[in-house]
Amino acid sequence: MMPERRADVSAVDLRRLLPAWARRRLALPGHRSVRPFEDIAIRASRQAGDAAVLRDDDLRGSPDDAPEWLLALAAEAASRGLGHDPFQEQLVAAAALHVGLAVEMDTGEGKTLAGAIAAATLAMSGHRVHVLTVNDYLAERDAEWMRPVHAALGLSSGHVAQSASTDERRKAYQTQIVYVSASEVGYDVLRDRLATSDADRVLPRFDAAIVDEADAVMIDDAMIPLVLAGEAPDAAHDLVEATRLVHRLMAGRDFTVDSDHATASLTDAGFDAVERALGGINLFEPEHAEALTRINLALHALVLVQRDVDYVVTDGQIGLINTARGRIARQQRWPDGLHAAVEVKEGLTVTPPGEVLDSITIQDLLSLYPHRSGMSGTVRSVAEELLEFYRLPTTGRSRHSNDAPTTAPSAPRLGRSLCTFWIAVGASISRCSPNCVTASICGLLQARTPSTSST
Repeated sequence: MMPERRADVSAVDLRRLLPAWARRRLALPGHRSVRPFEDIAIRASRQAGDAAVLRDDDLRGSPDDAPEWLLALAAEAASRGLGHDPFQEQLVAAAALHVGLAVEMDTGEGKTLAGAIAAATLAMSGHRVHVLTVNDYLAERDAEWMRPVHAALGLSSGHVAQSASTDERRKAYQTQIVYVSASEVGYDVLRDRLATSDADRVLPRFDAAIVDEADAVMIDDAMIPLVLAGEAPDAAHDLVEATRLVHRLMAGRDFTVDSDHATASLTDAGFDAVERALGGINLFEPEHAEALTRINLALHALVLVQRDVDYVVTDGQIGLINTARGRIARQQRWPDGLHAAVEVKEGLTVTPPGEVLDSITIQDLLSLYPHRSGMSGTVRSVAEELLEFYRLPTTGRSRHSNDAPTTAPSAPRLGRSLCTFWIAVGASISRCSPNCVTASICGLLQARTPSTSST
């Protein structure tokens, strides 16, 4: 009798097969219900009348630190400072940010105001808050835009730009709410580490962080190091001869490039050609190590680094392109001589090569904040990563009624209970061969009606 074939269900990560809406419905790791925050927002709205009759001085100091009352005060401050009341959905998002969740809000649904209200409630609770943006422009814009909201509550606020002096940075970090790009905070940390006295440090306080575009900053850029570089103690190497030699080499014969276009390596024929051109030296002897380094730098600059893709040339200078943002990274350069090699390639004046003094990743930087929250239009798709890397749960929020999507009422709904769902999965698997387990589960998951509810 042939042994019964069974599907190896243990080899299938069922959570990975579930779409985001199903993980939220089943309360799987990474997702939290939005309903508790809707309740807080409703209670805050009920207290809006009490907040509205307060004098300006009374609005700036309240002994009551209940979340709904702080939210009501911040909403009233927004009304007085900006001239319009926040939507209920913005209050829901602010309530979730206040307790340390990542909140999904679509573009145009008011993340800036929701973040400002959350920053205000956190500051009124005694926290020092950093609102982390993706660039200087947004940091300055949002700080100036939301300043009347925070001022109405008696809260100090500021922003840090790349062009800010040490004194300006220190003054901004002393305020209760600071708008600053995540990378700028990272570089301030690195500079403070190298400073020899407190007079040269800006001393950012790491307490609460609200991250705008959380999926991009916390996941896409998580492991990209922020590198603080200085000039090497010796003068810039003369890379002109190395660049001239590399130009003579032929791809495939003298050097190869890997499939990821990340590494270029000389072949045996390439080493022979270079060593002959340099007078028959052996590049692997210790006394010729610097020559080998120059050849590799020139090869990397010529083959792997592309103009108008990785950098631009403006006013006789190399400007690095931040590929994640599509912007020119000001005051940044490649370390270890690569920047000088690209300058030689482009026929520019060679500046002294940089050396790495210190570095930090965005993930390590954000781990310095005991209280973390974030907002973006696509946090649900990275919910598991946010939970794994930052212990940061996610939640949605009900859409504003004006942009609520239409749904198809005729589609069958997923079973109401977790038990019913997994009974259906098990029954389907029992009828399948091992090759159809995934298809069976996906088929079950597709039989549902899209819902405007975010719970």
